[in-house]
Amino acid sequence: MTPPSVAFAALPRLAFAGLFFFTLPGCDKGASASPNDPESPKVAGAGVASRVVQDPDPSELAVLRAQYVRGDYAAVDQKSQPLVARLTGPRQARAAALSLAWRAMALAESMPERAKTPAEAALAKARGLEDDEVSQLTHIAQGVYLMRLTDHAGAQAEFDRALEYGYDSPNASLATLFRAETLLNQAFGADDRLVDGSKLVAAAGAYEEVVRNSGEAIVRGRALEALAAISKENGDKAGVCGHASEAAALYDKAMAAEFLKQGPVMLAADADCE
Repeated sequence: MTPPSVAFAALPRLAFAGLFFFTLPGCDKGASASPNDPESPKVAGAGVASRVVQDPDPSELAVLRAQYVRGDYAAVDQKSQPLVARLTGPRQARAAALSLAWRAMALAESMPERAKTPAEAALAKARGLEDDEVSQLTHIAQGVYLMRLTDHAGAQAEFDRALEYGYDSPNASLATLFRAETLLNQAFGADDRLVDGSKLVAAAGAYEEVVRNSGEAIVRGRALEALAAISKENGDKAGVCGHASEAAALYDKAMAAEFLKQGPVMLAADADCE
């Protein structure tokens, strides 16, 4: 389903690198949580004893991850709500933290203010688990939330922290991808003019790392799309056309959301690629 509204975020000239905001349907819950809300950090179980054996991850977590990666944020919002409400026991703290993190990341893409509560709740649960995968994803979620609030330096710090938990984990490429996006945003000033060329170079290097190391088509596609946008900034038509073509092929192959597919198409059209 095509999102009700789509607008480029942050950098108009480089906005094709997956930076889209849209309104999720049926979002009627306010940003603040009630005292009994399972997403509240106070209810979420900060300090859950790490000695408590955790139940196996529910299958819904893999579904949430796949939906988030392909850009189906509305589905993540819808399906995470009952999962978060169900995972309340001490043996379910790991699954709860992961589901809260995916929920926060999806909400951050449409209404960042709504992502604050689940992002903080996920971090609170992670602190008591001593689980590197959980800690990494919850810092990624906090970083995405801050990035969508345009706190790019704060977001970069969260992604840096996430990568301290390992580069071989399932979500390390996401942390690297989003860290590159914060560098890209910091390279430009409020008037969309380049103010820090070193950050642009660093962003390109991080995106290239994602292309080399990620095994996921859409994640690689987002990095290639960003490299196409950077090539546009550098006046490199061949780079724009090559990267945009690769990104589009990966998006099509992996059935990415339609709004993601628009990015490389627009870049190619703007560069008059054949």
